[in-house]
Amino acid sequence: MFHLVLVGALVAMADDAPKVSPVAPSLPALTKEEETRIETVVDRLILADTGRLRGDDARKAIKDFDKLGPESIPALIRGLTRSAKLEHSCPVVLISKKLIRLLDASTDPVLLEYARDEIGAGIKGSAHARILQDLRFRVSLRKNAVARMKPITPVTKPAADLSTQELAKAVSTTRGISLRGILKELAKRDGKEALDGLTTAAGSSNSNTRFVGREMLDIHLGRMPASSLSEVLKDNRVEARLGAVRVAGTQDKMVPALIERITDESAAVRAEARASLKKLTKTEDFGPEADATSAQRREAKEKWQKWWDGRSEKQR
Repeated sequence: MFHLVLVGALVAMADDAPKVSPVAPSLPALTKEEETRIETVVDRLILADTGRLRGDDARKAIKDFDKLGPESIPALIRGLTRSAKLEHSCPVVLISKKLIRLLDASTDPVLLEYARDEIGAGIKGSAHARILQDLRFRVSLRKNAVARMKPITPVTKPAADLSTQELAKAVSTTRGISLRGILKELAKRDGKEALDGLTTAAGSSNSNTRFVGREMLDIHLGRMPASSLSEVLKDNRVEARLGAVRVAGTQDKMVPALIERITDESAAVRAEARASLKKLTKTEDFGPEADATSAQRREAKEKWQKWWDGRSEKQR
């Protein structure tokens, strides 16, 4: 009887264990409904970026796309394949950049090998062959880097006793209350390693980690002088730029740097910069819209600059 009870308990534990994707162990198994939802988000991004969705629909499509996490990698690769068969280059570029951010954060060699093999598979004579080739090469580099990594020993010392480098490394291996302590301590530190650790947390696929990471990133950036904050506004990571825009939006002296972000390559950063500038003006809004073309973004930037020049002239 005891044997049967033990077997039953083990089966129940196995049933309760998190299911993993057949693609790679680092990805969760998705239901049919979840897979369909992600495929729809990717398809709508392609429609928005090729001009077939406009206005509020396009803005929502881009916002939903920006929220996709690592679980969307297989769907993104399939969307990349579909986009590569179109004449438009924008969807290929956007999806490629999203994949780079997600795969550069992965330490799963199975997932990286899958991505390398699937990206561009079956596509011949595409105008986007160079982009696909560069992306596969980037994934290969990441896979090789992961293979060289040494196992990380869990942190046991209090956060205040850790070096900034140790804190930044611990962001990827700590969860729960301990992680919050690490991020709070990082927010007090200066330098590139502190910014790197907080940016990693702010871009996490875990919603709790992401929320606390963004909160602490903003505190960290809020301690920076204007010159340093201006540099972060040009950082190559979207999460770092987003945080810098949020903080810059509270300081009048940062308006010129904010205006530069109106033509940012990231729709999320452009939207955040626009929202910050709208708060400062209280009455004006020169865009750009989420689905604006490059020319329309430049036009919006010129209008914001003209407004700022006029305001500065009045204050002299």
